[in-house]
Amino acid sequence: MSIGNKNSGIKRVAAALFLTTALSTVTVNSPASAQYAFTTDQAFDAFFASEYNYCDAKMVGLLWNQDVVGGKVTIGQKILNGIPDDVPFLLNESRAALNKCEWADTGYSYDDAEQLARAWNIGSVAEAKWTIAMKMTDGYSNLLRQTLGH
Repeated sequence: MSIGNKNSGIKRVAAALFLTTALSTVTVNSPASAQYAFTTDQAFDAFFASEYNYCDAKMVGLLWNQDVVGGKVTIGQKILNGIPDDVPFLLNESRAALNKCEWADTGYSYDDAEQLARAWNIGSVAEAKWTIAMKMTDGYSNLLRQTLGH
């Protein structure tokens, strides 16, 4: 066997080992494979322990043609899989798709709407309800809580 043939055989073996190692690393570390490592209950627990709310879950669900439960599970799985930064991205994508929350999705009361109408000098409670729904859709729930003192 000549030296040229010996070197090409060694290069083929090295390339095969490299590809095998690279493929197994991608498979082991892929977030997609880890996505199903958590139960639905664990995903719900992560969602409820997070800063996200019903409106956020609805927005994520709407993005992927799921219901609110699917949105909660998706958010919880993102948190559990160590990729919580995906959630704001998903919410922005949902907003870009013109998905919106409604008054009933906000969890606020009529009294809250009255208080916000006074605080923001909004003409009617109906306008305040619409404003609250839009603020929630746009991710300004902290502003609402702050204004209401919650």
